[in-house]
Amino acid sequence: MTWLTVAASAALLACTSTPNASERGEPAPVPSLSVKDVRSENDRADPSTAPTAQSSLTEAQVTRQQRRERLALQIRTMPGWALHESAHYFILTCVEDADFIEELKKRAESIRREIRRDFPHPDLDPVPIHTAPNVIRVLKDRDQFMAYGAPAGSSGYWTAVDGEIVLYDDKAGGGRRNTWATLNGMVFLEYTSSISGDAAAAPWFLYGHSDYYSGFAFVDGEHHPAPFAWRRPLVKANLETSKIAPLEEFVRLTQSQYHGGSPRLIDGSSSYAQGWSFIWFLREGQNSKLWSPAWERILDAWWSAWRETGDVNAATDRAFAGVDWTELQAAWEAFTREL
Repeated sequence: MTWLTVAASAALLACTSTPNASERGEPAPVPSLSVKDVRSENDRADPSTAPTAQSSLTEAQVTRQQRRERLALQIRTMPGWALHESAHYFILTCVEDADFIEELKKRAESIRREIRRDFPHPDLDPVPIHTAPNVIRVLKDRDQFMAYGAPAGSSGYWTAVDGEIVLYDDKAGGGRRNTWATLNGMVFLEYTSSISGDAAAAPWFLYGHSDYYSGFAFVDGEHHPAPFAWRRPLVKANLETSKIAPLEEFVRLTQSQYHGGSPRLIDGSSSYAQGWSFIWFLREGQNSKLWSPAWERILDAWWSAWRETGDVNAATDRAFAGVDWTELQAAWEAFTREL
């Protein structure tokens, strides 16, 4: 998940916008996910320059009904496309599978509830009747997804300027488990973008959380935390070869460093794996042998400080004040090796 400029295909969807996008490109832990294995780690744009969907919609004073009408008008010239709706999202798709669409709606609303529990925000729920929801655009397969203008090596992206999550039905590729994992991560980026405006959280916090929610299991209509299969094997392997950054350095990495430009020359895929594992540890590691109760405040303290100051370094200073980095490093490594 990174930020790039993406040009949508006018020929495919009669859309000529060029939004700033938060991309999700995933490394493959197993051969069945090989389509996610290719990732471009260069030429990453700065996410702090991306406008937000919420701000653009507010400026245009677009209501829910107005956006519904605009989307309905758009698909009149797009044979095979349909508009669906859930509590928080419009869904545009040409996938003709009613069960898939119903499951997508349930999953999108469920993972959003889980995210909101961790990141409550009074202005986002309940959604006012005059607020236009964002869009989840679902392409029928990977070929159509790439023809639409998706970043190379990605499985989905969030376009803030258009207020759209874009992904595809991977039933014929790696399987719909990939689609659901991508949906979860993109909903996190969409939700926090609505809160944070133009500011970008630190990459370890932003992308680590996106992957944290991507791994959630969907059972009996609700999401529950589960290790993310796309990240776990890589971080465990990297621990054995010391292909990791010390946590004290890791939480200070900039966007470009996180995506392969770090002084230790750790590639972007490895950064993502470490980011996921660190968030997983801080949220799910309380029962581990080396856990310290003092660490329970880290994530909430970081988020509160960043929302207050807009300064990632100030947030990091506050969140990790008084932390013994040697103890934290040892506990995280021990916990991760046992995953």
